[in-house]
Amino acid sequence: MPTPDSPAVYQLRIRLDRISPLIWRRLLVTDATTIAELHAIIQIAFGWSDSHLHQFIIHGKPYGIAYLGGVSFADNPDQIRLADFHFRTSERFYYEYNFHVPWRHEIITDSITKHPRTAITMRRLMPAIRHFMVKYHFHIASLNELGSCRLRGEGDHHGA
Repeated sequence: MPTPDSPAVYQLRIRLDRISPLIWRRLLVTDATTIAELHAIIQIAFGWSDSHLHQFIIHGKPYGIAYLGGVSFADNPDQIRLADFHFRTSERFYYEYNFHVPWRHEIITDSITKHPRTAITMRRLMPAIRHFMVKYHFHIASLNELGSCRLRGEGDHHGA
């Protein structure tokens, strides 16, 4: 049974703008999810490699993870939680990924519930998601290095 202290669970619908056919995902995240975690979750959900700059636009303000030579942000993405924004059902915010293309995603809070079992499950999954992202980034970096070796002709990894 939900209690007033139960964390809220957001059902988010993420739709990639200006793309046909429609590309979208539906995610469940707790209100304890940070901006940095939401970025990682979106990367996994869309099957991307986190190889481009990004930002969220929430209530008109940009949030994101700063990278050397990229955009800087006023707030620490590991400390800003979704609960800080007090989202309501049907509220929208945006995620922009790859500023050169650009890919803009509309994120809509389809529903907000206080179901403790879902919240506990989501909280337990976050370490696994973080671990997966680290391994995924290492794997992508390894594949990119392998590809660049082949493009330069500096090595044949099949012994031929």
